[in-house]
Amino acid sequence: MRTPLRSSAEEPGSGTRIADGLSESISWSTELERIEVGGVPFRIYRERERSVLRFLDIARRWGARSYLVQGDARWTFDEVIAAVERRASALASDGVAGGVPVLLLGWSSIDWIVAFWSVLRAGGVVVTGNAWWSDEEVRYALELVKPALVLTDRPDRIPDPGRRALAFEELAAAPDPATALPFPPTDEEALALVMFTSGTTGLPKAAAFSHRALVAGAQSLLALTNRLPQQLADNHPAVVTLQTGPLFHIGGIQAILRAPLLGGTLVLSRGRFNPEEVLKLIEREKVQRWAGAVPTMAIRVAAHPDVGSYDLASVRSVTLGGTMVPETVMERVREVFPNARQRVSTGWGLTEAGGQLTAASGIETIERPGSVGRALSFVDLRILDPNNEGVGEVLARSPMQMAGYVGDDSPSMIDEEGWLHTGDLGRLGEEGFLWLAGRSKDMIIRGGENVAAARVEEVLLEHEAVADAAVFGLPDSDLGEVVAAVVVVRPDADVSRDELAAFAASRLSRFAVPTEWWLRKEALPTNEVGKVAKTTLRDAWPLGKAGTSL
Repeated sequence: MRTPLRSSAEEPGSGTRIADGLSESISWSTELERIEVGGVPFRIYRERERSVLRFLDIARRWGARSYLVQGDARWTFDEVIAAVERRASALASDGVAGGVPVLLLGWSSIDWIVAFWSVLRAGGVVVTGNAWWSDEEVRYALELVKPALVLTDRPDRIPDPGRRALAFEELAAAPDPATALPFPPTDEEALALVMFTSGTTGLPKAAAFSHRALVAGAQSLLALTNRLPQQLADNHPAVVTLQTGPLFHIGGIQAILRAPLLGGTLVLSRGRFNPEEVLKLIEREKVQRWAGAVPTMAIRVAAHPDVGSYDLASVRSVTLGGTMVPETVMERVREVFPNARQRVSTGWGLTEAGGQLTAASGIETIERPGSVGRALSFVDLRILDPNNEGVGEVLARSPMQMAGYVGDDSPSMIDEEGWLHTGDLGRLGEEGFLWLAGRSKDMIIRGGENVAAARVEEVLLEHEAVADAAVFGLPDSDLGEVVAAVVVVRPDADVSRDELAAFAASRLSRFAVPTEWWLRKEALPTNEVGKVAKTTLRDAWPLGKAGTSL
């Protein structure tokens, strides 16, 4: 689906904002209604905000509370709002208005978040770039979305000399405006965000999201926990959340939107994921909730040699997601964070879906190990062409999914009935709980037999000598593909490929047992969101060294 980048909104004009009597001014319902967008029916909350900018306005109630923490920098809600007003006025005077796209390209930082809000406040569309991009990918993104401006922490990385780039610190120097900037008009179908997918192969695609989509995603998660804005008193205690995933992906955006509604403090890590930094931040900031963690992050924190020397008692909940979470990983997290044992939750979603589609509470993960939970209240799920075990591609439909890809005429993931073809394999069990079985494109076909890589990985992680594992197919002239496993062996362990093969054979079908092995001590390479980069491993496979041992 080709999606135009410019929204239908006109130039910024008068709008509404709240100042006093917040509890009376806000009314978010849990009651659903049906709407149609482009002929596609969605279920959505009857009472809802029509613009994500209202979130920042709601945040005025929290005043001097800390909103953002990174390193030694601490910003209150008042300070963030004041900075947004200044910087948005500067952007508006520079032509950012009426759906003009602005690319944010940089590492997770407080300035990045303030820039995010400032672009929206000026009436623009936020385009999130990936800080790990190569020059070629940056050039591709610039050509695709044609932003009027690039806000970045590295202006020298912009390969197009004709494209205007402004450093975050330059925008931060914006003076106080002479007059207040009018609020953009409220149009929930206007575009608010363009987010590039984080695929590990090929050039990324740009998924476009409306204000309606972002509002719906935030409202669904708050409704799930009975913490809608009008349900909170002004003295509602702040929850300190550690965000380890990058802000330029959907989990980061959800974290940015969540904190202003709950009055919570968002603690940001810096640069590439570092397990030692996570442990230090939890101890120093008394983190209560760890969010944005994928299984690889959890494995590395749990396996850190000094994990036992840090005070982690403050952690009351851990949310894992991003991919299928093996039960062995869940249990390791419960051991490391004993005060969160009943609240190690998980969920499932993807960028094009607008974020999280299912959720499982801590108790549900214990009672139904391996499940990623049930669909959020307005999410419809179905299984396409299930096999005898009920496993097929998971389709989803919700009001928070993307409007389409920007500037892309290739077939969309969304069919004409509005169903998003996720590419994930799964089955729906009793009471609507979903179990994932891997990626359809991550399926290994060995001699006509399908092997789910995720299932093989789950089994290998159960071995006491295995710290991490990645499984994928390698080409074979006879079978088409063979099952290959890269295994990270624990530092104090000694294990052979034959031992691991025998262990796997006791739990897997014969054809699913890896025949090619790469045993190593080094951690697995990951992409920018912490997922294992299987393409990198496949390309680096030791040629002629099948069965490599330590």
